Amino acid sequence: IAIVVILGLTIGLSFVMLVGHQSVESKVGAALASIGTTVNIIPVGYGTGSAANAHLTTAELDQVAQLPDVVGLDESLPGSLPPGSLGAPLSIVGTNDPATPSNIGASALAIVAGHLIDGAGAADNAMVSATVAERNHLMVGSTFRAYSADLTVTAIFDSDTDNGNDTVIVPLATE
Repeated sequence: IAIVVILGLTIGLSFVMLVGHQSVESKVGAALASIGTTVNIIPVGYGTGSAANAHLTTAELDQVAQLPDVVGLDESLPGSLPPGSLGAPLSIVGTNDPATPSNIGASALAIVAGHLIDGAGAADNAMVSATVAERNHLMVGSTFRAYSADLTVTAIFDSDTDNGNDTVIVPLATE
């Protein structure tokens, strides 16, 4: 009887441990899914708007791309539009992935008119926030002048931050 009881307890405890292990795995998976997997890499001392910024080189970015588990790079280059371009001081971000909200300091970016620009291209196209578009009477197809170039508005977007809503997005090569 003792051997059967001990064997029963062993089987019962094994079952409880198996269920506990599966529960912990699902909790860890849910936690990892909620925190995301985006890592921002910037040079030491970098600050938006600073005239002394050093940017990562193509060779440095190639090294990052070769790291295990890296599935893609979203390159961006922030700056500011020169005075007189579009009213108040605005940020301009050149990026190869214009749909990524973290490029403009936001967690959400939604196109409200037009279509995404080709971040890998070099066209003089721009995405402007709805706030910038309203303030400057811009719509899809409008043009504005910045950096001695005429940029065409191909999309109007909305983000969930004030900083993001004072931004113009252009292809990385254009910036």
